[in-house]
Amino acid sequence: MVTSKFPDNFLVKNTNGFVEAGNNLLASAIYDRKGIDANRNGLLDDAEALHKKALQVSHDNSCAFNNPGVVRKEKKCVVSAEYYFRKSLEFYPECVVSVGNLKKIL
Repeated sequence: MVTSKFPDNFLVKNTNGFVEAGNNLLASAIYDRKGIDANRNGLLDDAEALHKKALQVSHDNSCAFNNPGVVRKEKKCVVSAEYYFRKSLEFYPECVVSVGNLKKIL
């Protein structure tokens, strides 16, 4: 199992064994990675759409975790979640408040 240096409230192993990240942070970073200015296009105002997008990413992670012998995919899931989270903080630093003392860890 790949471990993360992020706190437990960021990467959570649920009963199905997949990673869940802060949904809005994750979805915001996904938009940024695709070159979409979420604020300018009003996408951040549509919480439901962001939430659904984040759940799809979580579902994809779940598929990787639940298939036997996919250590590389599992590692990729954790690395991707960390990437998305770091990009979120880069563009939305005010979100740090919602995850506690993460600044000390970063």
